[in-house]
Amino acid sequence: MTGRSTATGAFCPHGPVCEAQPIEPVAIVTALVELEPGIPGARRRSIEDYFRLATDVLAIDLPMVVFCDEQFIDRISEMRHRLAPTAPTVVARYEPHPEAVEDLEFLSASLGRRRTASSSNTVKDTPEYLALGWSKPSLLRRATGLIDAGRYWWIDIGIAHTSAVPGGLADALRYDPATLNLPPVHFVSLANGDWHGQPGNFEWTRQGATAGSSDWWLHGAQLVCAGVFGVARGALGGFEQRVREAVAEAYQHDAAVTDEMLFSRVVAQHGPATRVTAASYPTLLTALRDDLVPSLRDLCPSARVVELPGPERPDRAALNPSIANHPEGGYAVIIRHANYRYEDGRYTPLDGSGLIKTDNVLARLDDDLRVVSMQPIDDSLARTVPAKYSVHGFEDMRLYRYDGAWWVSATVREHRDDGRCEIAACRLDEGGSIVRAFAMASPLGDRHEKNWAPIEGAKRMSFLWNAEPAVILEIDEVLGATLLPRPIAPESVRTSARGGSQIIAVPGGWLSVVHDMHLVGSKGNERRHYRHRIIYYDAEWNIVASSREFFFQFVGIEFCAGVARHRDGIVLSYGVQDRVARLATISWDDLWNLLGLRANERSVA
Repeated sequence: MTGRSTATGAFCPHGPVCEAQPIEPVAIVTALVELEPGIPGARRRSIEDYFRLATDVLAIDLPMVVFCDEQFIDRISEMRHRLAPTAPTVVARYEPHPEAVEDLEFLSASLGRRRTASSSNTVKDTPEYLALGWSKPSLLRRATGLIDAGRYWWIDIGIAHTSAVPGGLADALRYDPATLNLPPVHFVSLANGDWHGQPGNFEWTRQGATAGSSDWWLHGAQLVCAGVFGVARGALGGFEQRVREAVAEAYQHDAAVTDEMLFSRVVAQHGPATRVTAASYPTLLTALRDDLVPSLRDLCPSARVVELPGPERPDRAALNPSIANHPEGGYAVIIRHANYRYEDGRYTPLDGSGLIKTDNVLARLDDDLRVVSMQPIDDSLARTVPAKYSVHGFEDMRLYRYDGAWWVSATVREHRDDGRCEIAACRLDEGGSIVRAFAMASPLGDRHEKNWAPIEGAKRMSFLWNAEPAVILEIDEVLGATLLPRPIAPESVRTSARGGSQIIAVPGGWLSVVHDMHLVGSKGNERRHYRHRIIYYDAEWNIVASSREFFFQFVGIEFCAGVARHRDGIVLSYGVQDRVARLATISWDDLWNLLGLRANERSVA
């Protein structure tokens, strides 16, 4: 994705549109039906639970068709009018496909022999549920006669049980997912009713389970469709026919399978032409955003990347550097050295210790960002011996100048039995040793704290605790207490934008780099995706401008922990995949363009 050019003539609120093509108009189709309870005594949700889950779906501001039991038509119509008063809406009586009704006897008999559902929600263990799933393509076809659209998206209301509908979904659905990089298919084993997922990429991964075999239907599937899928109007007829063929194939193997398996089978057989689905709302939105979010180099042609040296030890990796301007010229930068590898959502220590360990080094760079010297930071004065928790050391230091000395802020956990994350402030001497350290109290009491952004040039030690809106903490250096200079309503705090770099002073205000972290993938197989933004505040901490989201070089784990002035622009320091430490420079002109500021709005000369 790096270096991708942008298309013109289209707009997406998440950033410049790349190869993705908008599809207008689109419509949502869903259903709210009361079904039999399933296995007696097992857990299931009531119809009132589903009405509560329906709120987020019914609030999507797009044309919508809702199929429901006749007794719910007025109630759903009122909810929809209240939640999305201007969006075209049709609420119609639910009727399963006639062939699905004829299949109820077979479905009931098959369910008596084996369980085909993928969760403990036992409403899925009913022939009526399977009939609803098998009827979804025909319901989409019915919707074409009720609301005119170019593409129809089916969204299960029940999927909101595992993931709330994210903001921006309505905008994301306006783009054709067939042109985007959706997540890979997953192999799913239904043995004993349990899931066992691993990447499949349209390739069958279970040994001996070949296409068309009974093993496919009775023991596993490639999971693609799970609650959200979209089909173009012109493809609905073919999609419905392919689903009926898959039903007939399931019949041959005496398998009463869910719609997830049926639709996944269609995708597996017919390839990318039907690849229009995602496992959850956030996965779909993230996949769309990832393809729409540009790289820093896409947005800033002047961007230049410099890699910092890594550790000599093979069981250590360099990550998350923090750069700052040195008062004598050039730069100082702290580089974190960690003993783990992050893969597939798991932290694996490389030294066999079973512990997560962090050491840090302090480097001096010249004006051209070349390393002049490097020395380990002696943190022995501030360490807890023996450590009380399995995460050792000072993590993700931010380097800054305060009161004529070098200081760092860092996350520390080893000093507490419960491992709760706290922020420590540490003063360094000229040799790179910690000579003073204290932990700072959370303004919210007993909770984890990470990613406080130190404010350079502040008269009193201060941190940006929340980015949008800006919430500033002032520190009592004697007590380690935190003070709020001005009160703020807790409900107005946005927590998704997290601190990244320090805050540097610029004429007229302050500059900061923040990130948003998103979990991508199915439950138990999540991956972290980071997207960064640059925020420009005025002197009173009002946001003047915020850049588009961008990634540096890799869609995944990237972490910016430093920003400094650099000749005719700025330099950012960041880690990639918890393995590499890098710097990136951009010019002032590119920065202002990134922030969308006109010449007369630019405070920095």
